[in-house]
Amino acid sequence: MSTFDDPNREAVGQPPIWTGASEATSRTTEAARPSSAGFDPGEHTVAEVEEYLEANPDQRDAVLKAERKGKGRATLTGGD
Repeated sequence: MSTFDDPNREAVGQPPIWTGASEATSRTTEAARPSSAGFDPGEHTVAEVEEYLEANPDQRDAVLKAERKGKGRATLTGGD
């Protein structure tokens, strides 16, 4: 079994893109965890952002502000 290490993503608190077939954690589960570097919604799917906001309601304003400045997906920002 091979494992792909990605020190650039790890340096900013993101999991490696591919960790091998035996990796038990999903990216969605990782997305729900707050990181010390902050949460960048542009690096995640809408479902992952929604999961993060559900798990971290105190971060809602900051995450939605970052979304508006970034991708601005209406499904997250409510079209504003």
